[in-house]
This record gives sequence, structure tokens and C-alpha cells, in this order.
Amino acid sequence: SSDLELYILDKTGDVIAMSAGELTADTEINMSNTEAYKLASAGQAEGSYISNENGTKQIVSFVYEPTTSWVIIVATDYNTVMAHTIRSSIINIVIGIVLAIVAVISAILFGRAIDEPITLIDEALEHLSEGRFTDVEKGADRKDEFGNMIRNTNAVIDRLRDLVHNIKTPATELESDATE
Repeated sequence: SSDLELYILDKTGDVIAMSAGELTADTEINMSNTEAYKLASAGQAEGSYISNENGTKQIVSFVYEPTTSWVIIVATDYNTVMAHTIRSSIINIVIGIVLAIVAVISAILFGRAIDEPITLIDEALEHLSEGRFTDVEKGADRKDEFGNMIRNTNAVIDRLRDLVHNIKTPATELESDATE
């Protein structure tokens, strides 16, 4: 990124390499007055901070390399980093909201998928308790446990309907014979 600056400082704070351009023998840049160099010289192995040097707000990170005694400094524009961070946060929030909506819709649909067959079976059993043999019409073609429950409920209702019919038919004939 063009907002990224990299510096490598020797043990005296002189810049020995930088991303902004080439160093020549005549170029001398000393950064021993920077906070990164001071912290590294004081024994801190690495760190990050927000700097407001030269009127530009930057995020500065540094690492002290003990073998060479170099301090490697990376600085980038604060506003650029924050713009990316805010955009990422907004994307994460939008994704979270979409996932929450999907979860709520899924829960509602799942709840209905469970509630509907149970309600149908309950209504059929209520009718049966009132002496009406009403099959559960909806859901018998389902391939899950609720489809099995509906088919089994209908089988019980059909069996009871046949039993009642088999009891009623001889009773009706007996009553007819008794009347004669």
C-alpha cells in the first residue's frame, strides 16, 4: 500500500533501509528521536502505538532484532486503517444480521413443521373422543416420524371405525329381529 512506510534502523538510530526510496552514501536519516527507537533501545522487543508526527496520524509498529540490533519500524496512515476496519465491521454486522434473520426464519419454519402434524393428530383424537371417526388428511405422505404418527393414527381410527361398524351391524339386525 502507498500509505505504508518501512524503516530499518541500526543500533545508533540511523536509517539503513526504507521503503520510500533508495539511500545513497550522502543520505543520512537519523530516527533515534522516534518513540519506536526509544522503546526498542529501552529493551522493549516489540510494540505498537498511535503517532501524530508531522501532523499525520499514523499507526506505528516496531520490532527489535537482537542479533543485528536493528529496529524495524512500520508506519501506516491511521485513517486508512480505520476506514478498512470500519468497512470490515459493517460487513460483519450485516452478515450477522442476515444470519440472525435466517436463523429466526428457520426456527419459525421448523416450529411450524413440528406443530402442524401434532395439532392435526390432536384434532383427530379429539374428534375420536367425541365419537367421530375423522382421519388426518394432511401430512400422511410425509417421510418422517410425523408422517408415521399420522399414518398410525389413521390406522387406529380406521380399526376403531371397523370395530364400531361390526358391533353396530349385528345390534341393528338384533333390534330389527326383536321388533318383528
